[in-house]
Amino acid sequence: MARVVQRRSNPPYLLIIFVFLFLVATALFVMKFIEADKTAKELASEREKLARVVHPQDESLVNQLSAKDPAQSVVGQLNKQVDVLVNQIVGKQATFDAAKTSVDDMYKDLGSDKERLGLVTLVMEKFKSLNDLNAQQKKLEGDLAEKSKQIADLETQKTDAKKEYEKQLDARKAEILALSKTVDADQAKLKTAMGAESEAWKAKSADFLKEIGEKASQITTLQGEVVALKAKLKKMEIAEIERNRVPSKIVAAGKVIKVKDDIAYIDMGKKSNVPMGLTLSVFSPTSIGGESPMPKAKLKVVNVFEDSSECRVTEEDPKDPLMANDVVSNLAFNTSRAYNFVVEGVFDLDGSGTPSFAGTAQVIDLIKKSGSTVSENIDRNTDYLVLGDPPAKPAKPKESNPQDEKVYNEQMKAFNHYREVEAQARTFDTKVINVARFMALIGYTPSGK
Repeated sequence: MARVVQRRSNPPYLLIIFVFLFLVATALFVMKFIEADKTAKELASEREKLARVVHPQDESLVNQLSAKDPAQSVVGQLNKQVDVLVNQIVGKQATFDAAKTSVDDMYKDLGSDKERLGLVTLVMEKFKSLNDLNAQQKKLEGDLAEKSKQIADLETQKTDAKKEYEKQLDARKAEILALSKTVDADQAKLKTAMGAESEAWKAKSADFLKEIGEKASQITTLQGEVVALKAKLKKMEIAEIERNRVPSKIVAAGKVIKVKDDIAYIDMGKKSNVPMGLTLSVFSPTSIGGESPMPKAKLKVVNVFEDSSECRVTEEDPKDPLMANDVVSNLAFNTSRAYNFVVEGVFDLDGSGTPSFAGTAQVIDLIKKSGSTVSENIDRNTDYLVLGDPPAKPAKPKESNPQDEKVYNEQMKAFNHYREVEAQARTFDTKVINVARFMALIGYTPSGK
């Protein structure tokens, strides 16, 4: 029996490939569909946005928006319009920034309050300002023409006045020339007439001047003699007055132990309580018991030692020189006790001729430097009253003024106090010393000597 052998069939490759391609095509179609749907939605959204800005019937704008040529697009059209406006504003081809700068400058010219106006209104304002300026210029030109006319008239008047002045000047020059000739003739005559008299007068004048010189020399000599005699007489009068006022009894405080040039040494020092600056009067030992002795010299202590002192000679009588063993004295100085003084009145210690309270202060200072005390009123313990000139009685102020009233009351108080102190001296029988006696007994030398 015959054996039947079956053939194996081939796999369906073609079908498999076809199915695969179909699936790929289906997937691509789905993807394209999805992408197309997305694009359609985006296009619908853009159309909706466009519909909000552009009316559907405005096809020209729609065409411009969809135009491919940049010059035909909306932006291109707007740029053209901007260029036209810039050209109209600036007057030439320029940029937008240049036009904006030009407009800003116009705003500044018209003021910051004009910024709210439109450009057309701004230009109108500018034209109005220009018209006002033109009107002012025309007015000024009219005024200038008027002033020019006035100047021309003044120039004419000036020319006429100058001609008249020159005419009068020529006339005056002619008159002056004539007068000059007359004066020259008269001067010549006068010079001739005075020539002879001048020579005679010169001779007489020389003799007269010589005589005047001799008389003047004699007068000068006589005046010098008169001045010298007056000075001598004054010194004699002063010496006589002082001689009569110096007391006869002198209390010796010490004596001179050595004299060398203008330096003298005395036998008193620290042990005797001698102060620096103490002034002393010097008397001759033989004149102590005499009547009204005059100090022969005056000293001032400049150095104080234990038992002696060095003194400078401030005044000396050349006819009676200072020497050893001369007696020294100071009315306000005592080696064992301090005297009590009262100083009243006004004084003139330096010979100025005007007593004052400044002189009173000098007297008080001299007493205190000598080691004594000064009180305001006299009592039983007062040793001496140094009495100066009475203060002048003040005149009462005519008008009521607080300052004048105060000065008047102070001066009146000093005037009355002088009288009170005099009465106190009589009551207590106090020794009274005037300024001349005080100066002689205390060794004071006026600053002018």
